[in-house]
Amino acid sequence: MFNVFVFVHYRRRLMGTPKEHIEEIRREKFSIGGKPNPLTDDLHHAVKNLSAELYAKDVHFLMELIQVHILYLFIFAC
Repeated sequence: MFNVFVFVHYRRRLMGTPKEHIEEIRREKFSIGGKPNPLTDDLHHAVKNLSAELYAKDVHFLMELIQVHILYLFIFAC
């Protein structure tokens, strides 16, 4: 029981409260509540364009699905 208390106390000292830890993740990783990341919009548009081009045709989607399945079979066959 004492070890758990020491661990929790040590962890809180490093990261602060759980709320502060969550706010830090939101700010640093997702740019929420902090200064905006200029690359966020570029990344959003790049992913949107890539997905539109990649799955523009049903045939292409089907070929990608088959390719993933073949890769899955190959990985687990070894």
